Order: sequence, then C-alpha cells, then structure tokens
Amino acid sequence: MRKLLFVSLFAGACTIKPSNEINLVTPMEEERESEEIVTEVPVAIDEEKSNPRIESFEITPNDQANSYSVHLKWSGVNLGQSIAIKRKELLTQQSLNLDLLNISSTEYLDQSAVGGSKYEYQISVLGSETLVESEKITIEIPQDLLLSKDMVIQSIEQKYERVFIANGIRLRTLSSDVSIVTNELVSDLATIDTSPESSVAPLNNHGLSGGNLEIKAIRARGILHIVGTAQTGGEGKSGIAGARGAKGAKGRDGLDDFELFCPFQNDRGIFSKILSTFSPCHRTRYCSVETGNGENGAKGDTGGNGESGLRGGDSTKVFIEILEPSEFELRPQLNVGRGGLGGIGGLGGPGGPGGDPGTPTTVCKAAKSGGNGPRGDRGLRGPQGPDGNQLAFCFKHGSAQFGDCAAFN
Repeated sequence: MRKLLFVSLFAGACTIKPSNEINLVTPMEEERESEEIVTEVPVAIDEEKSNPRIESFEITPNDQANSYSVHLKWSGVNLGQSIAIKRKELLTQQSLNLDLLNISSTEYLDQSAVGGSKYEYQISVLGSETLVESEKITIEIPQDLLLSKDMVIQSIEQKYERVFIANGIRLRTLSSDVSIVTNELVSDLATIDTSPESSVAPLNNHGLSGGNLEIKAIRARGILHIVGTAQTGGEGKSGIAGARGAKGAKGRDGLDDFELFCPFQNDRGIFSKILSTFSPCHRTRYCSVETGNGENGAKGDTGGNGESGLRGGDSTKVFIEILEPSEFELRPQLNVGRGGLGGIGGLGGPGGPGGDPGTPTTVCKAAKSGGNGPRGDRGLRGPQGPDGNQLAFCFKHGSAQFGDCAAFN
C-alpha cells in the first residue's frame, strides 16, 4: 500500500508526516517510497503554516531629542530559515534592511527611529528559495522640540512629545503670556527669562508686568531657572518752570544845577580889581545828582515740584505642574518692578530784566541799565512711585506643592 505525505520546512530540515493510508501501490514499490519521496521534496515554505503577523509595537523615547526606539513583536512564524526586518521612510521612500534574525525570534528593537518620521515596517520569513512577507504596518514617531539657541518664545502647544532646552540657553518671553504643554520637559541648566524688553517704562507710564508663565508636563528632568524682573515704572512728569522775575527798578535821573562864579572876586590887589571890572560874575551849570544805573532784575520764581513716579510692574504669575515625581529642579527668581523715579523739579524762572538807567542831563553822564536777575531755583523732584505687586507662584511636583497654589484653584 502507498502513503501520501505532507512535507513542511523548519529551519532548513524536512519533516515527513503520514496521511491516511490508501492502497495505491504494490508491496514491492512500498519498500522504496520513503527514499523516493525525500529526494523529490522541494525546499520551500508552506505559506499556510507560516503566516507572519506583527501583533504589537511599542514606541519608547531615547535620551536624546528626536531619538526613539520601536519594539516590534510578531507571531505566526513556524517554518523557515531566518527573519528579515525591513523599514521604509514614507516621506523619502527610502528603504532600509534593519536586521536578519534567527527563525525563532519573535521580537525586535529598532533603536534608530527619528522623531517626526513616518515608517512602514515589514517582516519577511526567508526559506532557501522563497519568502513569505507579513502585512505592512505604519508607525508614526512622535516629534520633539529642541531649543538650542537663545530666542524669544511664544506658547508651545501639545504637539511635541518632549521639549528639550539645551545647556545654558536663555529663552525670553518679553512679558508675554506663555504656556508650555508637553509630555516631558528636559532642561540642561537653561533659563526662561520673563523680563520685558526694556527694564524701565517710558516717561509717565506704569511698568509692564512679567506676564503669565504656565508649564504642564507629565515628566521633567534637569535644572530649569525661571527669572524675571518686572519693568520699573516710568519717571513722573517734570514740574512746571518758574515764572520770570520782576524787572529791576529804573535808575535815578540825573539833575543839573547852577552856581555863581565871580572871577577874581576874592583876589586882593589893584590888578585883580581892575580885571574883575571886565569879568563880572556869571552862573555855571553842574551835575548835582549823578544819573543812576538801573537796578538788577529780580530772581526768577522757583520751578514747580515734579510729579510722583509711576507704579512698577507686577511680578510674573507662574504655574508649573509636573505630574510624576522626577529628577527635576526648579530655581525661580522673580522680582516686582520698582516704582519709577519722581519727576524732576521744574526749572527756576529766568531772572527779571535789569531796570532802565536814569535819564541823563546836559551835564550828568548817561548811566547803564541794570543786569538781569538770577534764575530761580529748580523745583523739587517728585516722590518715587510704588513698587509692583508680587503675584502668585505655584510649583506642583508629584504630590508635593510649593508656593501659593490656592490662587490657581
């Protein structure tokens, strides 16, 4: 009787399994059937018994930004010689043969996945002449955000798996409201600076606050400095200038007078008596009161006092929540804005003009005008403005809380 045999291939070896017996050959042929059948079996994979399937995958982050691992697990591989792992990057259409594994393998860890990529994975079971491929599976790798230089930042939404801030980097918010939401925050001694662009507000303006800063993450690691000094209030308005001083008084007028002059009148001797006959007495004009100079002008009025300085900005309002306890250290240093300087006192008024000189006469000489009076004193500087308010700060790290977290409820 001749037997029908099914042949399956496992790791390059043939295994022969008998089926139900059917009387097809003579007893003489039966003695040779085993040898004949073994020599006629092709080395191939029974696709019905080797149906590879990727059953699950897991994406895990590596330590560096945009570096991920993909852990594949499969089943359905019963026969064959080896298993090939293939990956295709869908954006560039670049294919890569990752590895060739032993047929007994049921999992593989791809540690070279790049964040933000979209891959197509496939496993293939190889025989000596044929192969059986699994269905393709598409995997999207999360994307990280790497901040590697000093910059001004805006809000970072929950579209990045992780946010990395490189060593020593300073990120500035310029008093804007900024929210950072991510699964993991990694800071290498970086700094978030909430200070305004200018440290002092313009004249007669209140100081800007540090804005609002919110950070929410599941995990965090490293050290992060949060610093910021709100804007100093602007200087108050200056006082008004003093009025001009009064004009100086006019100088006294000159005054002429006359006197009687008699030549030789008091001389004795015959000769003087003869001359006085021909030169009788006469009146002579002279300046009895000299023309006076005008008086100096009065001192100008004192300038008005300056107005009060403007209020400094409020400190940054900060809420940070890290859900899982982790090796993360926060170092905050947040200051209010100081009150602005009081306005400077107004200038003293100019001195009054000098008085006019007195009126001269025919004999009295002309006088001079008075000098301008001195400038008045400057007004006093106004008082310094009030400092800003210290706003709430809350840091939640796991079950621990620091600061005024009730202000955010």
